Amino acid sequence: MLGSWDKNKTILTILFVLTVLCASGAVTAAENSNYITDNNITSELSLANSINNNDPSQDQQNIPTSSLNPSSHFSESIISGNVIRCTNGSSFPGVTVSVKSPEGTEVARTTTDSDGFYIISFASNEKNFYVSASYPGHMTLTKFLTLMASNNADDPNFYGQLNFQLGPEPTLSINAPSSQLVNETFDFTITFDNAGDETGFGPTVQLILPPEIQFNSATFLGAPVSVTNVGTFPVSGELVDPLSGLTVTGTPGFQLYIFEYPLGSFTTGQPPATININALLLGNSELGVPLNITGYPVFRFGANEVGTNPIRGHESTAQVTPTVIQITKTSNAPERETATGRNYPITYTLTVDVANGQTINLVEVADLIPGNLQFLQVLNSAGGTVTQQPSLTIPGGLLQIMFSSITGVLGPDRIITYEVYAPKFDNNSQHVLDETTGSWALANNTANVTGIYNGINVFSNSTYSVTLKPLAIQKGVADVSTPPSPKPTDILRYTTNFQVSDYFSMGNVIITDVMGDGQRFLTDPSYIPSVVLHLPSGGPFTLEFDVTPNPNPQMSWTYNPTNGITTIVFNITRLLIDNGYSGILEGGNYTGTNYGATAGTLTYWSEIKLNLTEPINHPIVSNDMIDNTVTIDANLVNSGHGVSDGSRSEVVIVAPSICKQIYKINGNDPIGPPYIIRPGDTVTFSICVNVPTTNLENFILIDYLPIPFLRATEFVDLNPVPKDQYDTPPPAGRWKLAWDDTLSTLSGVTPTLIIDATQNTLTFFYGEIHNSTQPQSLAHILFTVTATGDPMADGLYLTNLLNVVHNNNFDESFSDNTIVSIVTGEPALTINKMATPTTNLQAGDEVTYTILISNTGNAPAYNVIVTDNLLTSNPSYIASISNIVASYVNGPTITGLNLMDLFTTGGLNFTALYPIFSVVDENNTINITYTVVLNDTVYPRQVIDNTVNITKYTSLPYPKALTM
Repeated sequence: MLGSWDKNKTILTILFVLTVLCASGAVTAAENSNYITDNNITSELSLANSINNNDPSQDQQNIPTSSLNPSSHFSESIISGNVIRCTNGSSFPGVTVSVKSPEGTEVARTTTDSDGFYIISFASNEKNFYVSASYPGHMTLTKFLTLMASNNADDPNFYGQLNFQLGPEPTLSINAPSSQLVNETFDFTITFDNAGDETGFGPTVQLILPPEIQFNSATFLGAPVSVTNVGTFPVSGELVDPLSGLTVTGTPGFQLYIFEYPLGSFTTGQPPATININALLLGNSELGVPLNITGYPVFRFGANEVGTNPIRGHESTAQVTPTVIQITKTSNAPERETATGRNYPITYTLTVDVANGQTINLVEVADLIPGNLQFLQVLNSAGGTVTQQPSLTIPGGLLQIMFSSITGVLGPDRIITYEVYAPKFDNNSQHVLDETTGSWALANNTANVTGIYNGINVFSNSTYSVTLKPLAIQKGVADVSTPPSPKPTDILRYTTNFQVSDYFSMGNVIITDVMGDGQRFLTDPSYIPSVVLHLPSGGPFTLEFDVTPNPNPQMSWTYNPTNGITTIVFNITRLLIDNGYSGILEGGNYTGTNYGATAGTLTYWSEIKLNLTEPINHPIVSNDMIDNTVTIDANLVNSGHGVSDGSRSEVVIVAPSICKQIYKINGNDPIGPPYIIRPGDTVTFSICVNVPTTNLENFILIDYLPIPFLRATEFVDLNPVPKDQYDTPPPAGRWKLAWDDTLSTLSGVTPTLIIDATQNTLTFFYGEIHNSTQPQSLAHILFTVTATGDPMADGLYLTNLLNVVHNNNFDESFSDNTIVSIVTGEPALTINKMATPTTNLQAGDEVTYTILISNTGNAPAYNVIVTDNLLTSNPSYIASISNIVASYVNGPTITGLNLMDLFTTGGLNFTALYPIFSVVDENNTINITYTVVLNDTVYPRQVIDNTVNITKYTSLPYPKALTM
């Protein structure tokens, strides 16, 4: 990644002008402002997913026509060209090239030959076509082409030529809320990925926001992201992305932002990168009209870290619809279900939210309660006036609450609560639940809010459903160990709550629990299963189950050694009978007299085992799910019909946690953040993973180094350096286990280092990690890498990404990412030239030139070469050059160099002996002065110009340092 320049060789140029103004021969010097040119920049096609190529000046005679018959009486359309790879410009065989009409109908297709060449011939009356080049794992490119007649009058055919350069395929997805309150902030995400099979460089996103959405901030894995506000689209609808140079088309008035990922490269195996964006939806947004958030993924450098062929992916769009009011309906019904009856009231909550700072008048909240729910009371009207209330004796009805006005604040503005229950009969005097079968019923209803906003009627609604049941059960689980992070040997407490409808009577009540693999059902004295019951005859009271023998009439459990599942049967009816009760669970209002809710809570425990049964005796690892399901069955006393309900719960074995930091820079404690890294610096990174169980499947640590600043290929010796108690940083290109690393000791596994030059990754592969006692452990690795001298911008934020991957026992893959940010410290040179005197000059006069070369960057510049074309551009007007002196502005004079080399084509090379130091150093500027005598050949009003160039410099002193 280059940042502010994109070539290997940068030339800094100053143009200086001398003008002879008067007839007497006086010469006046005028200075032009300095500017930068790059003599290596060539005309190259910038790739995009849609490129207009309509060039009538092409030489059609260069297109092979050996297979054509120019004497035929009809014209052929002939399109040809070449396809090359974006990585190195080599020929790309096997690429599919297709031609479509403007209406999208395919008219021809072919594939490129071994030289990447293609030619398509077809008959058509059309002259305009879309031509696409595609290859798996590469960005499909489409260009518009207008065919032109041949220059040969005897040739009736029409020709066109298109060349393509294919590279990696950036993709983007945008996730935004579909509805959003105006005048309030909201969050949305953009996720970048590489769907191709080649590495892309310089990932950025061109994001277009409508004027109603104001960008606030953006972060990537918690770190700030560099964002460029390019500006507002003019009437032409076009702006230029300053990073890639691509033209972006947008709606006039919309805003263009460029989001720059702090990643030098994006490999094919790299996890998707999500930027979190916070924005404000302005109060002037038109209500109900969706606003488009549009983005394009871009590799600004294409498929090469110093490339100039940016690759833009396809458009992605999300819509946000502005609103000023929202209502949300919820309830306290567990698992959105309830047993019927007055003893099981449900509290509904209506939350009204008005946009911040906006006022809505005549707000009406209306909730039409369904006919199978009986209204009880308004618990909280939130300051509103109840203008209509449902009947207290007839189910259903309208609840209506009025507010003269509501002015929004951040967060909820009004919270209304009211109570209902499911009665025996609905508003048509029909049974809510069938009295013979007890079949379930749904209670569906919608809450609405309306009001007037700026003279416009506004509204919102929310629908909610509750299932009405004769018998209901809900299951919960808690890790009662310390700390409560599920892992092997922890104790789980299961609580199963069940309720009997007020209007039914149940017999043969049995609760069947299916305890998933990886658990041991506990029955020792500290963990005796029990049930707390409330019956019409009284309660609550606690009854314990007999656990011996197994089985017994009260309960039994069976362990399946094949799949590890334990099935536990709790006979509630037998437990009641054995304790002197009838064994019938009669609803609290079954006889017409209300005795309160007939309900119970069953409690029992399990221990998480060290191993699963399936796979055979395999250790439990992180992210394994330990599950449990429960079913309650009973028979209705009045009909004998069976009824049942079920529930489930699970815990997930605690996952590893990761961290990454810069441990040392050049062997010393780092100063930062920000951490400024200069070419030649050695950076020691620390990566650590806390493994709570020392049991992991396919455990891999993948470190993505930013290309080209840090290179994985520096690691040649892949063996670890022995660890020591002082945690001495390993040498550059080496790694070691830190002194506090315990994972390798406890598991017996030392990771294997794998280098991927293409992905530029260090992969520390552990594979399967097991310890039968499941202790907590730490994986801690130190590795050192050297910052390269490859061309980079100064002050560029780069990110080193750590991706930790592991599987559970069910072949599900999990990953976690963390980053550490670094800032490039690079040389950045400027050049300036002055002359004294600048007026009243004549032939024979002396002019003193001063050249200042300054380093505004954060690293020294070495091997600086400067050329001045004064003699080559004005040889006959310069009588002599003398008194050439080069020195540091605040330091010593430079000696030992042939300063007259300044005026040669090779230039004056300051070599590594005389670097131009960084901006914070007093020797950050070199001053060159020399005296010129004007020849007597100068003439009035003559213009004498010359240019001074910096043609080369490096960021490292040694000869192999790359040219900047």
